[in-house]
Amino acid sequence: MPAGFLERVALMIVVFPICSPHPSVPDAAAELARSGTSVILCGSSADLRLLPESCEGILLLPHPDGRGKGRAIKTALGHIAQTAAPEEPVVVADGAFSPEDIRLAAEQLTQSPDALILGRRQEKQDVSPVVRLGRALTRRVFAFASGVNIRDIQTGLRAFSASHIPQLLALSGDKDDYEVHMLLDWAERRLPIQELPVTTVYYKKQRSGSRLRALWDTLCIYGSILKFAFSSLLSFLVDYALFRLFIWLFSIAGVTSLYGVPGLKISNIAARAISSTFNFGLNRKLVFKDTNNLLLSALKYYALVIVILFFNTYLLSFFVNICHIPAGIAKLMTEAILFFVSMIFQRLFVFRRKNAG
Repeated sequence: MPAGFLERVALMIVVFPICSPHPSVPDAAAELARSGTSVILCGSSADLRLLPESCEGILLLPHPDGRGKGRAIKTALGHIAQTAAPEEPVVVADGAFSPEDIRLAAEQLTQSPDALILGRRQEKQDVSPVVRLGRALTRRVFAFASGVNIRDIQTGLRAFSASHIPQLLALSGDKDDYEVHMLLDWAERRLPIQELPVTTVYYKKQRSGSRLRALWDTLCIYGSILKFAFSSLLSFLVDYALFRLFIWLFSIAGVTSLYGVPGLKISNIAARAISSTFNFGLNRKLVFKDTNNLLLSALKYYALVIVILFFNTYLLSFFVNICHIPAGIAKLMTEAILFFVSMIFQRLFVFRRKNAG
């Protein structure tokens, strides 16, 4: 252990959110407290009563029964915010981690104060295929939604500086979904996320809810994709209405082309030029929360718009002129095909975030 290690991390605050207490919590909390660490156990009154007397001398914070892990974490953070210095390390651990790994997380945080440090668990060999698939799906969906690759989305060991507490208290969620919202928020603010390999103390009761946890986390992460879908839907409605308007204007004017360019292409390009400005503003502020240079983001966005518009126009022409599909239906098919292509390239190219450290 490096010289001065214990002295550097003794000033940290460790929070154990107590929901059906893990058997290792009392001993881990007592060991940390003996080394000079401030330890908070936070949970419902019923859960706190299950703790043995060895927890005496450690701060116990009750919160309303049945509110869940997220509410326990926020109750503890609200207490810490009143007294802790902004640079003070805060470690949240659910009891499945050793005091040594908790100290290592705090130590890594001292080297990257703005980072969120995650304890990355080693996956057990006897995990069922369903759970393994669920975790893999959750990782992929999170990377797609946030632009950040994290191996262990569901880890219960997280370290961060106390200066981030006001933002964390504003997040929604009272149960396990709060931890997912924390990850998404950190990614949206473009702050570094780092993973630290740790060992895990398992016990049988822990495994009972793993499948539902993976499913719930995935649904929470899908919220980011739904925001993009909402933005795209509004932009599509503007685009589609303008497209039909321009087609109608060509029709009543009895004109099929302008300067040799077919009216179908002119209508599609003009509608997209207007709706793309609306879409850029929504995606920049609502979906990706972009803080990069406005001009640079706009240039990259419209470069992507031109490329997608090229494929959009020729795919639309293919459906109408070759497949003989009515223009309105062909437009719907074209937009559906290019929806995910647009989101992926906006995430990777236009509103790109820093990856996990």
